[in-house]
Amino acid sequence: MVRLKILFLRASGQEISQSGKSVGYFRRKQITMDKLTHTSKMPWGKFEGKRMIDVPASYFFYLHTINKMDRQVQQYFEDNQQFLKEEAKKEKR
Repeated sequence: MVRLKILFLRASGQEISQSGKSVGYFRRKQITMDKLTHTSKMPWGKFEGKRMIDVPASYFFYLHTINKMDRQVQQYFEDNQQFLKEEAKKEKR
């Protein structure tokens, strides 16, 4: 399993005043996200819990079309797009 490190800005918890003048401060926070592989389990959706390789390729293209992928699934889709295209062709037969 491959792990990706992602940096993002997070509000420090300082409240914004009613006038909206207080912007607040941000700090860097590092999180670790597992990169999905063929043997990883689908994290959500209709095929939740199935291995990624067992999820129909057409489902990934459907999610991509309606823009409903989270970052992990989007990364898997981008990394394996050629493989998924070939699988989608096989599914149509």
